[in-house]
Amino acid sequence: MRTNTLKTFVPHNYVYENLDKIEIVPSLDHVGRSSWRVRFDIFTESNKLIANVRTTMVATNDDHDASIPLPNRDALKTMVTSTSSPFTMLPFIRPSSSTFNSTWQSTVRFTDCDSLGHINNSIYPLLCEDARSYGMRSGEYRGKAKSLASCPTSFCQVSYINHAKPFETLRITSHLVNEEHFHFEVVSADVVVAEVIVGVDTTTTGSKL
Repeated sequence: MRTNTLKTFVPHNYVYENLDKIEIVPSLDHVGRSSWRVRFDIFTESNKLIANVRTTMVATNDDHDASIPLPNRDALKTMVTSTSSPFTMLPFIRPSSSTFNSTWQSTVRFTDCDSLGHINNSIYPLLCEDARSYGMRSGEYRGKAKSLASCPTSFCQVSYINHAKPFETLRITSHLVNEEHFHFEVVSADVVVAEVIVGVDTTTTGSKL
């Protein structure tokens, strides 16, 4: 897996107040030389779109250390859904000395890791939520960053760059960009392993962190 992006289209508390059942509709969104992207649209029973997820995956060799040309690429391209909306990744912006940064550290638990021996991709957003909560409670976030840090998540984009392994120390540095998104740089052994962007829902009242 290379990237995951989640976007919600309803206020955070709508999910708790209105949903009993949802329908998830998968489709093939894009096929590249060595990667493919799958889209998941999430609807209510009344066919209201409430969120979508896009996941980009990469074909690798048996050692999972290099990409390879995608098998059956031509056949997969015929399955791409032509009605898929355009998709653009948000650019990651590293914090500078002029921003109010927060740095939080954690240790990779054995239970955070999968059968490949490195941290499972699903763990990174949870770690960044912990880092955001720390930035708010420690006072390292200031100004607008502090006021937005307690808002629930409405958008999440994760780029997987390298591997973090059990019992390594993670250093997560974060800051607010354009008064809209928190950007997180996840580092292990001086190597960037992930970049995460989190957008917040300012329409839902009350702290969720």
